[in-house]
Amino acid sequence: MAALEIALLGAPTVTQSGKPVSINRNKSMALLAYLALADGPLRRDSLATLLWPDLDQAHARANLRRELAYLRDVLSEAWFTADRETLALEALAEVSVDVTAFRSHVAALQAMDWAEETTPGEQSILRMAEAIALYRGDFLDGFSLRDAPAFDDWQYYTGEELRRKLAWVLDLSLHVQRQAGNLATAQELALRRLAIDPLDEAIHAQLIDLYLSAGNRSAALRQYNRCVSMLERELGVPPSSVLLALGEAVHAVQDATPNLADSPAPQPLDRSQAEIRTILALSLSVLPDTGVTTRKRFDWTTRHVDTFFAACREHLSAAAAHVIYANAESLLAVFGIPASHEDDAERCVLSALNLRNAAEQYEFDVAIGVAAGQAYVRNGGDRNSPAETIMGPVLNLAADVQRAAGRNEVIADHAIFQLTWGVVDYSEAMHITLRGGPVEVHRAHRPRREGHKARGISGLRTQMVGRAHELAMLRGALEQALRGEGQAAFVVGDAGLGKSRLVAELLRSARANGTSGAQRAAHWLTGRCRESTEMIGFSLFAEVIRYYFGWEPGASERERLAALSAGLERLRQQGGLAESQAGEMAAVLGNLCDVRFGDVRDDLLRHADPAQVRYRSIVALTALILAVANEQPLVLVLEDLHWADPASLDLVRSLLAEARNAPLLLLCVYRPGQQYDCSQLPVLAARRLSGHVAEVEVRELSADQVRQLLEGLLRPHRLTFALFERIEDRAQGNPFFAEEIVRSLIDSGQIVRHGGVWSMASRLDDLAFGHAAVTPGIDALVLSRLDRLDPAQRSLLQTAAVLGTSFDLRVLAAMQETKDVDRAMNELEQRGFVLCEKQTPYAEYSFRHVLLHDAVYATLPAERCAGLHARAAQAIVGLLADEDESQDEQLARHYLQTDNHAEAVRWLMRSGAKARHSFLNDQACRYFELALERCELLDPGETATEWRDARADIWLQLGRTYFSNGEYPDAENAFRKARELGEGAGWTTGRLIDLTYWLGEALFWQGKLDAVEVEASRALEHTDDGEPSLSSALMLSHLAVANYSTARYSAFATIIERLEPIILALPFTEVLSPAFDHVINHHMIHEKGVESTRMLIDTLAARATANRDLNSLAKATLADSTLHFNCGDMEMSRELAKHALDIVLKTGERTLHFSCLLRLAEVGSVAGDLNAAQVYAMLGLDVLAEERGNNAVLPSLMAAILLGAGQAEHAGELLQ
Repeated sequence: MAALEIALLGAPTVTQSGKPVSINRNKSMALLAYLALADGPLRRDSLATLLWPDLDQAHARANLRRELAYLRDVLSEAWFTADRETLALEALAEVSVDVTAFRSHVAALQAMDWAEETTPGEQSILRMAEAIALYRGDFLDGFSLRDAPAFDDWQYYTGEELRRKLAWVLDLSLHVQRQAGNLATAQELALRRLAIDPLDEAIHAQLIDLYLSAGNRSAALRQYNRCVSMLERELGVPPSSVLLALGEAVHAVQDATPNLADSPAPQPLDRSQAEIRTILALSLSVLPDTGVTTRKRFDWTTRHVDTFFAACREHLSAAAAHVIYANAESLLAVFGIPASHEDDAERCVLSALNLRNAAEQYEFDVAIGVAAGQAYVRNGGDRNSPAETIMGPVLNLAADVQRAAGRNEVIADHAIFQLTWGVVDYSEAMHITLRGGPVEVHRAHRPRREGHKARGISGLRTQMVGRAHELAMLRGALEQALRGEGQAAFVVGDAGLGKSRLVAELLRSARANGTSGAQRAAHWLTGRCRESTEMIGFSLFAEVIRYYFGWEPGASERERLAALSAGLERLRQQGGLAESQAGEMAAVLGNLCDVRFGDVRDDLLRHADPAQVRYRSIVALTALILAVANEQPLVLVLEDLHWADPASLDLVRSLLAEARNAPLLLLCVYRPGQQYDCSQLPVLAARRLSGHVAEVEVRELSADQVRQLLEGLLRPHRLTFALFERIEDRAQGNPFFAEEIVRSLIDSGQIVRHGGVWSMASRLDDLAFGHAAVTPGIDALVLSRLDRLDPAQRSLLQTAAVLGTSFDLRVLAAMQETKDVDRAMNELEQRGFVLCEKQTPYAEYSFRHVLLHDAVYATLPAERCAGLHARAAQAIVGLLADEDESQDEQLARHYLQTDNHAEAVRWLMRSGAKARHSFLNDQACRYFELALERCELLDPGETATEWRDARADIWLQLGRTYFSNGEYPDAENAFRKARELGEGAGWTTGRLIDLTYWLGEALFWQGKLDAVEVEASRALEHTDDGEPSLSSALMLSHLAVANYSTARYSAFATIIERLEPIILALPFTEVLSPAFDHVINHHMIHEKGVESTRMLIDTLAARATANRDLNSLAKATLADSTLHFNCGDMEMSRELAKHALDIVLKTGERTLHFSCLLRLAEVGSVAGDLNAAQVYAMLGLDVLAEERGNNAVLPSLMAAILLGAGQAEHAGELLQ
């Protein structure tokens, strides 16, 4: 082993005689790295200019001498050789540099003739392995000199050269291992090679081929799909012919790896499994001096830098942060692991401000960046263990934001700002350009003197809604307190329902309305418990004391002492405190707030045991608060008492016992739940303050109240009713969640404001209401609660999230394979995560809120999530699939998250057919489109015919759904694709003619009558002219409509004579309905036969009713309306048309919808009811526009109606 080892691949490290050496100065590390890779001595002038480009040569060389002195001090004189002009590492010394060794191995390998050496020797294979092992990470990973751009350039180009060499070695080793049949090793090498260049199509191809060779078709298919999508997304290019051929090979083999659904049942999951979670990153860098660095300043910095970073570590540890790394010039820490807290963002940015202030005390200049985002985290075995792995762009984002910060600046990204604007003063938003593009950031200045939760959207405000009764109760309690009658009010409600907003509104109204002459205005003091301080004694009242004595955030001990002494003296002089009380109170406050008086008061509690200190503190603080209340009526707001520490709760109990005769309102705000100690406070208050207690329960808002909230928040706007309805559905009455959903839509650019007016930037169907609505605020709220569960409960809740917002306990139990699911679910219900919806005949639960479900589901990484979905599908099939069809959609959803494409297609088709039969056409389209996407991933193999048959059927069902939606061009395209595939799959003549019928319908409604006639005539040539057949009826129906629409009435009549006996003889089916239409219209218009027409209408209605065919029943009813219209009975015609319209509105069939509105407009016009005619005609025009149809009847009728109403100008515009 070399005496000095310098590792520059990865984060730089130095080892001397087997022991690590800490080099805590970036410039010293940069100098050592540059010397280590130099070919010989380097000129001092060049090194000084490289590392200190902004200084003159004399001062730069002086700095170089100091850095060299530092290196000689921490290492040894023996490692360096120097004279007045040059500097180098000692050539004969035992120095090992990993980069040098790596280059040596690569050079030796490149010197070999690999064209001749078909079988590498053992030495060559060993060199490859050693070279790859030496490359721990990129060159000087995570290291940079922000004030030395030439060094950064050298670092960058050296790193690129080494990456290219590594890629060459990996390619060579991959080839060798593949030739040797070591497929597992080759796969690992290919994956590492892809990490260097994810867009290298050749490496993707090799990895796919390796998976195929190992019989792992699923992995090969997954890699192929990943490569194709990446090429399209990143480069906008299709896959090469080589990759396409490989894709065909993937589809041509069977998977030898076990199916995901066949994997063994999961063991109970623990916290060591990876999760996706929101974390907050803090990046700090000590900046170099801008002026001349004197020897005295240099020595001072050297002595104190370690002290400063030790203080940083201590502060961050106290703030529950996890320090990833720290040296003498930079630091990276994260909040939110191993456990999340709701106030993580506050502690993160406040810690940044405190570190900046600490740096000023040490006369250092620092730049700090903070950012929030998701990361892949793998923890140790419990919630208090350190994270083993943290990966995610948020770490780089924090570093990038830090690099954009100026001297002694704290810059926060937009997510941090949104979470903390209530507790920190920020500058206006600004945009900086980072590696990923422009980013909105804010400069943090200082903590707010009276901070509050950052609920709502900064810059937008709305009136409080739905809380009039609750506010009246609090006003009543306040009025009594102002009259000298002590009161306690308990405001209880779930997170986000507006408890704090209710209290803020009480304060606002009290200040706005003032008080009567007989009453004095109240003094308001607020203390807020924080999740991270629930084990710190009296932490709640430390904030109350700070507010009362007027301490600014970050005040020095001298400033705190002066304010404390002045405040106590004022109370004593006003008679609120006796002399003995003032001394004891000073001792308690000094102990609680870390203030020393420099006299006997500092020793009053020194010899007391902890129990005595706690008791004396409660007595003294109770006396202080009562004295403050007697000085001026006091409203003491205690927020988030569910996180209060035991000592603070004891003090609240003491105040409840003493408050009756004091002008004091204790306003206690907390969440419901028996697990919180504060839940028993109302019982105690009822005994101690009987008749002086108000319990205010804050509940969810109604849908109308949420609408009112949104209207006020986004005023003025051009947003749709449907958008607000979607937000209401997801918010479920929670105003905070409603505002967070709006925030996510604004941040993603889907709701925009132009000219002060809000509008939608995209169609409602495209708006992201799924997991994208889980904002950092919601995530913090949920994760902090989730992290309080034990591993088994957490795993159970995550598994339940895979099942959906509602789930069957039998399925969950089957997935977990544990006997304690009932008990565990009861505990989760008590803790407010789930609700039991029913217990008989079997238990069914739901998440308390849809966004709670979404946030829990979002913690699951993709692979774990896919495995749970596969097991969920397996459990449902085993338990519930035969009960009814209600599980079809669930099974489709689960299989969509797995690689089991065949099952995904199967259940998507069933779900689509069910949706179409229920006239949920948009849902049906989505199911069929997803089925088509998955069908493309299926392996045709030896079942090519079945594969084509499946795809043809999907296109047919999709076409029929498009047709029902009035999307006729899309329907035509789908039917043509179905026919092409059906012919290839060997469909029967009858089946193809059925398809041709639907194609003809789509052509007719586009006005392509010639094409209708061609398709029908061609199909008739293949029908049997003997017995009546459905095929001949369908094609005759199309020929009839083609001839009638082109005014060939004689030919039309001839066809009807052939068609009528056929349809009356055949069993009724939905596709015969148009044929009945044609026959009925022929009898009604041309034969003038009322009785024969009536018989045919009654026949169609009876058959449609028997077959539960609502659309055909609507056609029969509409035909009856037309018959009465022709006979002059306008009243009956109107009633029948309205009845037909009611039926059509249930089915969503737009063609019929248009026909019903046309009939009602015609009836109104003939009957002289022009207002009704105009309304129905306008509705019809809207439907026609949605259908993109070309029917000119309704616009002409509308023009006639407008003329009759005296609106000639509008009529002319419509005709044009």
